[in-house]
Amino acid sequence: MKAASVEASNHEKRTDAEEKARLRSGSTSGRCFGRKTIKQEVPMRFRIIAALFILVGVACLGLFAFLGSSVAPDGRLQEPFALLPLGWALILLGVAGLVVAWFVARSINLPPTKTRSTT
Repeated sequence: MKAASVEASNHEKRTDAEEKARLRSGSTSGRCFGRKTIKQEVPMRFRIIAALFILVGVACLGLFAFLGSSVAPDGRLQEPFALLPLGWALILLGVAGLVVAWFVARSINLPPTKTRSTT
């Protein structure tokens, strides 16, 4: 019982810099039941969501090509035009999401910067 209370008090005394260094080193003591911490899961979620946006965008463009277009008897063009801007917008959002995920992952994995002492 005494060891658990000492460990709990030591855990409370950790500074933010020590906690970040521990997370970067891959220590499993901060994980709950073998799961990664929330900070480590965020970039993966961004990547998955961005990949889904890109996949749906490509599907919209493919569906536009598959459905094709036709000319009505009165001379109007009939095509699923809404799929074009929707597809390109989803692809653009997906690429932007991948860029954001890359920057977030990079900022989490950066080593701590050394500060100069003024003394």
